[in-house]
Amino acid sequence: MWLSRHKTYISRPKALHKVRTTLTLLLIIVLTFPATISNRPDIFTEITIPVQSAAEDVSIAQTSSGSIEVLGAWGKKTLSVYLYSSGSAVLDEAARRGVEVWYGSIRAFVQEYGYSYLLSLSFTFATSPEDADITIRYVSTLGGNICGLATIRYGGLVYDIVSATIQISRACVGSDAELAYKVVAHEYGHALGIGHSSNSVDLMYERVNTATYPSTLNVYALAVAYAWTENNLYRPPPTRSINSLPSSIEYKQLPPLTEIRQVRVYLQSELGRLLLNTYSLPRGTVFRQVAEAEKLFDNRTKLVFDRWVVNGMGESRSPVIQVRVEDDTEIVVVYRVFYFVRVQMFEEVLSGWYGLGEELPVTAREFINFENATRMVFTGWSDGVEQPVRKIVVNGPVDIEAFYLRQYLVQVISSVDVFEGEGWYNEGEDAEIAVLSKMVYLGDDVRLRLSNMSLPGDSEVVDDVIRFVVHGPASITVDWVTEYRVVARATHGDTDLFDGWVADGTVLNLTALPEITWNNGTKALLQGWRPVDNSNPLLSVTVDRPLNLLAQYDVYYFVQVVSRFPVNVSTSWVKRGDIVFLDPGPRLRMHGEGFRSRFMGWEKIGNQTSITVEGPLTVEALWVEEARLLVKGLGGEAESWHILGETVTLSAEEAVETEPGRRFLFLGWSGDNESRERVITVVVDGPKFLRQVYREEALVEFVFVDAEGFLVSAEISLRDEVNQREYVLKPFEKTWLPTGGYIVENVSFNFADVKTSAELRITEPGRLNIPVRVYSVEVDVSDLLGFPLAGARVKLLNSMGVVEASGTVDRAGRIVLYPVSHDAKTAVLDYIFWSQKIVLEPEMRHAVVSAGVSLQTLLISAAFLAVIATVLIKAKERRMR
Repeated sequence: MWLSRHKTYISRPKALHKVRTTLTLLLIIVLTFPATISNRPDIFTEITIPVQSAAEDVSIAQTSSGSIEVLGAWGKKTLSVYLYSSGSAVLDEAARRGVEVWYGSIRAFVQEYGYSYLLSLSFTFATSPEDADITIRYVSTLGGNICGLATIRYGGLVYDIVSATIQISRACVGSDAELAYKVVAHEYGHALGIGHSSNSVDLMYERVNTATYPSTLNVYALAVAYAWTENNLYRPPPTRSINSLPSSIEYKQLPPLTEIRQVRVYLQSELGRLLLNTYSLPRGTVFRQVAEAEKLFDNRTKLVFDRWVVNGMGESRSPVIQVRVEDDTEIVVVYRVFYFVRVQMFEEVLSGWYGLGEELPVTAREFINFENATRMVFTGWSDGVEQPVRKIVVNGPVDIEAFYLRQYLVQVISSVDVFEGEGWYNEGEDAEIAVLSKMVYLGDDVRLRLSNMSLPGDSEVVDDVIRFVVHGPASITVDWVTEYRVVARATHGDTDLFDGWVADGTVLNLTALPEITWNNGTKALLQGWRPVDNSNPLLSVTVDRPLNLLAQYDVYYFVQVVSRFPVNVSTSWVKRGDIVFLDPGPRLRMHGEGFRSRFMGWEKIGNQTSITVEGPLTVEALWVEEARLLVKGLGGEAESWHILGETVTLSAEEAVETEPGRRFLFLGWSGDNESRERVITVVVDGPKFLRQVYREEALVEFVFVDAEGFLVSAEISLRDEVNQREYVLKPFEKTWLPTGGYIVENVSFNFADVKTSAELRITEPGRLNIPVRVYSVEVDVSDLLGFPLAGARVKLLNSMGVVEASGTVDRAGRIVLYPVSHDAKTAVLDYIFWSQKIVLEPEMRHAVVSAGVSLQTLLISAAFLAVIATVLIKAKERRMR
């Protein structure tokens, strides 16, 4: 971990485990301004010293070497250093010198005092901070009069330095390159692992002074810290400080011993590699070289600069290269090899410089044509290659030529190609032209016949082969005659009329029969010649193309029509393929009431309305006899016709509901066939008439109302006037009843007939209100003295002895009996000690009854008698006195 720059934490080893120690050390060089000396621990020191003269510093150096701190050591020999660019080349160079000076002073120390293992310490400049062990950066300020700051990071081993950062204050060094060099050199000493020196003129003193180079004290401290490099086994420095130099080593500053590096410059091309020179240069020297753009040689060869390569990695395309020599360096100037190439192709020349190994595609024209039927033909290359198209691989200078030979064209001028041997011939060569055919068939019945040939003057013709010597362009002209094939045929009779080849323009005469007749109802009539559209049996035609003439005949067939009744088609000759429309006329022929004949179709072809005539034909119309079947039902009359003797099945619906509550109930069939079965069969052997007999019914319910319009529970007995069927119905009982008149046998209420009418007519479905002779009777009951007979029980009986109503007379002497029929005329009056029957008329709806003596009357009578007795007794007593 990283620790604060202002504090130092040290973790000591504990038993059984290792503790990673990370130490951050800040080592500061301050400006030469007055400052107070700090007493902080020497692990982290920030010290300022008052300005002193240079003479005082020198005198101190002469008397003592002083002491120096040892901060630690790296566990590696070569350190990678990255310099952040400051923007100033002078300051960047000063920083570079501040690093390099240590390794030069180490070489000077080893040369004089030994400790050769120090020479294994080295450094490289990194290209990125991520790859660096030590980074150096210029910053604007570090605060106060601090000029430089080094931060060291330790690893897991004791005093094992793993990284360091150096910061240089621009506020301190400004643009002073020498001061910047000293500050960087001082801080780099810290980064290597040594602390401050007590010697005030030492480079590692904590203030800037006159010291320019590391001292023997500084390098000796490194020899102690890096003693591990002698056997390559890391161990921490054995001490934390060097208090004095060995007596064999004099304290002094160590001007750096220049380190010589070898710089080798090579020239490299495809031909190989050549060492040009070797230079021995001090390390840090800027080496500059300028390459020639081209090196031209007498053998049509040259070298062309390509690039510089430094140590096998860095490349530059610029002819000028500048390299800082830090190590032995290998610089290669790379050239490409070019050769001069010349290719002659007749009058065309291709030339130029081409790189070694480059592939040059070259195409020589195979033929060079001139306008006078003359040409040059490619025969090969001067280097033996025969193909005109080639690819030249440039492995050296090239100079080749394409060879050509002169040829002349021998051609045959003919409308058709039947000659063999025409074409290009070398000058002086014998030409042979063979005539392959004197008759050429062009197809589509056209041919050419050879009639004449125009030949070169020295030509000879043997067995249809023309021979002559070619000294220039030559031509043979051929004339041909065109012939056409003419074929004349007839569709019927003698079909082959003419077949042969006729020259173009010839007039040809042909004849055909006008009519051909056979004895099987067939004949053929000439319609004309095709395709010339001529109907004359004699044809004259000029032949100017292939002709395929046809004497076109139409075939006619005899068509006979047979029918019992007149039809709208007649017997005639009909052209083959024509359509005869078969119109039978009226398809129904009536023969009186209920009889007719119906057209069934044509024999063998059925009900086709037309027929295509393809041969002699007899067509017969088929008729069948039918009788009418007339059925009358609820929906009206239904008429159908049937073949005589046909059996027909008829069915009727058992019930047909025409509207809610109204229906018709099937009763049977009447007419020519009578039956009560719903499904019957009828043999149609003549006109037939049948009627479906239905009875209308209505869905009704009866309610019975008394004289005052109240519902009464009664039962009605009806008898159908037509069928004499009896029905017994209760109130609100829905029943299907035939419409029509009914005799009301009775309306029973308490076994009494209470009907008001003996007749009833049903016409509509629904509820029927039947008035009945049932009443509510109010009876006033009193005794013979006219007092209300309260508490008396009254029962009303009809003639059947049935009690229709009963009740108790109220205090007013009144009772209402309901419901009661007109027949309930006997009233039985029951009192406490007597009973009496009384006849009433319910239809009067009110009755007054006087009967017997009530208890009230008896009490009044007793009281009256008592009063009279008392009066009599008193009167008697008065008389007795």
